[in-house]
Amino acid sequence: NALAEQHQMEPSDVRVTTTAQGVLRNVTLKREIPISSPVQDAKRLLEANRDLFGLGEFETLEVASLRPAQQGGLGSVVYSRRFKDILVNGNDIALTLTESGIKGILGQFEFIDPSFDVSATISVEDLVAAASNLEGHKNFVPLPDTAQPQVIFSGNRPVFVYSIHARDFLGRTI
Repeated sequence: NALAEQHQMEPSDVRVTTTAQGVLRNVTLKREIPISSPVQDAKRLLEANRDLFGLGEFETLEVASLRPAQQGGLGSVVYSRRFKDILVNGNDIALTLTESGIKGILGQFEFIDPSFDVSATISVEDLVAAASNLEGHKNFVPLPDTAQPQVIFSGNRPVFVYSIHARDFLGRTI
């Protein structure tokens, strides 16, 4: 209702889809929210509705991709989320665009409590050693320059992890 009110729409003009647990997944608009700059206006919409979109006080958004709307077609702007400057993997927010404005918003929208701890560290050497010994993946060689901390969600709860890519002799990457 707040989103509809902010943009002079009827509540029935905003269709909301949630999970069985009530977590927001999708907002579809019967008419577009007008924009002049897709990246700036889309981000402004998300920032103005942080609670609705599960964005906590320590989260920032950065553009992951932009595909401008073509004449008569759809485009998109996708934002990746960062919590305390750590990538929130798999929780991108995608806004569907027309030439006239924003038509929909899709994402995972899980909230991360501000007290969530992301201070644990592991050396790249220890991460490479752990990744080198994964059962069933002995043919994969870890790539040290790909090591990075991330927040992922498991069972609707944030989990702080370190990830590293590995490649086998066929060039496959995991």
